[in-house]
Amino acid sequence: MQTGQKLSGVKELAMLAENNQVANSLFSDFGHKLGIFLKPWLQKFGVEVLVIGGNISNAFDLFGECLLSYLKENQIQTRVEISELKETASMIGSAVLVGNNFL
Repeated sequence: MQTGQKLSGVKELAMLAENNQVANSLFSDFGHKLGIFLKPWLQKFGVEVLVIGGNISNAFDLFGECLLSYLKENQIQTRVEISELKETASMIGSAVLVGNNFL
């Protein structure tokens, strides 16, 4: 809690980011740390494309540049794409995994 201000969620924080340096720096920090977290997995599995979905993908313009910069600085060639399905993708993926085997 860098400002003492309480927010209900990321959406509210994202709305502040345009005019609030603290909020903007939180997203930059998130993008950088996401890159640190993903790097070993992207390397280990030779990932060609990373798809970011869910509601956090709506804030990609706030953290994406830092994520992409980190990956580039570390010679990670993985392409990053934003899911068009957002949070719906997980439900579709679950249904596909269950498929006919569940019934």
